[in-house]
Amino acid sequence: CRSERRYCVYDSGRLDRHRAVFLSFLLRRPPGTSREQCQRYWLHQHADLAVRNLRYLQFERYDQVHTVAGEGRPPEDDGWDGLVYVAKRSLAKLLGDLGKPNSARINDTVVLDELAFTLDTPVLLLRQTLEV
Repeated sequence: CRSERRYCVYDSGRLDRHRAVFLSFLLRRPPGTSREQCQRYWLHQHADLAVRNLRYLQFERYDQVHTVAGEGRPPEDDGWDGLVYVAKRSLAKLLGDLGKPNSARINDTVVLDELAFTLDTPVLLLRQTLEV
């Protein structure tokens, strides 16, 4: 898949990219849903719910990258419909905040909503490193 559309949905303006960690989610739409339907729901309905929870959990940034159909292939043959980057100030901050008792609210809201427009979403934890 090619990626041409990146949307910064939320940016606190406080992210230090040298210490930050990123949770990344690979999105794939379920059968019977078009790429356009999936991406429109993701950007307009799901993003609002996600941002409210991410602010609550003190995440610093939320970006969506929407894929477009690959050249020479029908849209339904592309493997992925998008990618999410969610940034946290540091790994220690991520682990500390996810360990709080009411952090499970993200599973009760955002994760349940994702079931409406995604299929088998892999999650990756990435750390940006400084090149010296």
